[in-house]
Amino acid sequence: MQDWTGNDIAISCDTYLGPAEVLGFYDQGRLLRIRPVAWNRQGDVWAQVAIPGAPSLRAGSMVLAIGGKDAEFYVIGLLDESQKRGGVSDAIEFEGGVRAVRAGAAGEELHVCAESGDLLFSYDVRAGRIEVDAPAGDVRIAGKQGAMKLVTEGDMVFESGGEVRVHAARGIRLTVQNVLRELRTSLGLGSHRMDLHAQNLDVAARTGSMKIQDAAYAGEKVEMRVKRSRVIADQIESCANDIVETAKNVFRRVTELSQVQCGRMKTIVQSTFRLKSRRAVIKAEKDVKIDGKSINLG
Repeated sequence: MQDWTGNDIAISCDTYLGPAEVLGFYDQGRLLRIRPVAWNRQGDVWAQVAIPGAPSLRAGSMVLAIGGKDAEFYVIGLLDESQKRGGVSDAIEFEGGVRAVRAGAAGEELHVCAESGDLLFSYDVRAGRIEVDAPAGDVRIAGKQGAMKLVTEGDMVFESGGEVRVHAARGIRLTVQNVLRELRTSLGLGSHRMDLHAQNLDVAARTGSMKIQDAAYAGEKVEMRVKRSRVIADQIESCANDIVETAKNVFRRVTELSQVQCGRMKTIVQSTFRLKSRRAVIKAEKDVKIDGKSINLG
């Protein structure tokens, strides 16, 4: 069997041939979304129009379709509206060519279609599913007064082929609660402030930079593991009760003054202690003691 363009249409035992309901138009009318009425496999399918002369089709029209599980569907004929299963064909025409049509085998769906036949809105009573589709142009939901709330018991997914922008006059707050409605994690964005509260925070990136004019950190423990650390500063101040440093080699270069002021000082050297300077002065208010197996001067 061939369609009107001459392409072969294969028919097998799994092929469906029967009435189908037009749900909407897509890709500027090149594809139809149809629902085979007498198919033992539930669901909507895509179909190509294979009727010469481009008949007048609209959402809710009954057509003759052919296709199968592993084959494309084609619309090969236009049926009388009276052949629609259940005889449901109620439609309301609005200004501008917009139509509201009762669809489905028993009229359990409501379809709102544009003048071009594109499906704009559909509501399936049995499945409890609502779909809003804009073939072209923008979609705008506005509330002049009061609050707007989106509530669902399942997951909520936002998908965009471009950017996702959120604008607010006063602030934005994202919160995560447990089953007891207790606050666990929150992110707040204000006009001049951002605050983040969480039990655990993980940040991972290949490269990054942070620029803060004045920063302060308060906590109980900080652990850092890096291959190389470099600090460039005009002045560094450290204040601690105890400082413990462990290193294989320590090299310090001071161009001017290096001064240590302490109550007591003790230096333990396992091998050789060497002190070299142009001049050396040792001054003590009391005794000076040098003890060794031998003392060589000069």
